[in-house]
Amino acid sequence: LRHLKDAEGVEAAFSSLNEPALGLAPTPARHVGFLRALDRAFTAADLPTRLIAADTSNATPASLAFATAAVADPLLRGRVGLVAFHTWGGTEDENLVAWRAVARQAGLPLWVTEGGPDAEAHRHPDLFLAPDYARLELDLYLRICALSRPGSLMHWQLTADYSLLDGGGAYGRAGPPTPTRRYWNFRQIGLTPHQSFWIAADDDHPEVTTAAAASPASGVW
Repeated sequence: LRHLKDAEGVEAAFSSLNEPALGLAPTPARHVGFLRALDRAFTAADLPTRLIAADTSNATPASLAFATAAVADPLLRGRVGLVAFHTWGGTEDENLVAWRAVARQAGLPLWVTEGGPDAEAHRHPDLFLAPDYARLELDLYLRICALSRPGSLMHWQLTADYSLLDGGGAYGRAGPPTPTRRYWNFRQIGLTPHQSFWIAADDDHPEVTTAAAASPASGVW
């Protein structure tokens, strides 16, 4: 980060210990301790970079405890810039609502920093052409938008390993690159107006998932 600032003139807004429970900080207390140490290092290096609370691999209550501990720590107050989670498990509706509540109580944005229904799907690439997988993925993202209302949702990942296209050589599939159903799903989500925010929406059909965004300043709903 210091090199990035000095050599390129770029100051990183946020920094994270990715998926802490799986490695260097396997408990909420260790996570807080690591964030404190990271913040001291940033201060010593004259970096304005703020910290990300949690950034856990999943959205389970156990993972939410990482966020809760970080935003409650008095030494990190004002230094944590956002709360984040990944979607590799624990995305039941009640958990998605709970993450939103913790972020709102702390007065911080909530981001989904890795999104997708299956982190290992690239090992079974035929999944990406299956209608059921496309529906599962779209339903997950709509539920997250409706219940967690994140400021950012980063799909994992827009590369050949998780391609939205069929053909073009990905996974050895011949022919020209052709949009899949997943491509059109993503395109529709991508039409969400810039600087809009998620608003309450509901439906009366058990097999329909509804999410709505609004940008009152531009008159787009």
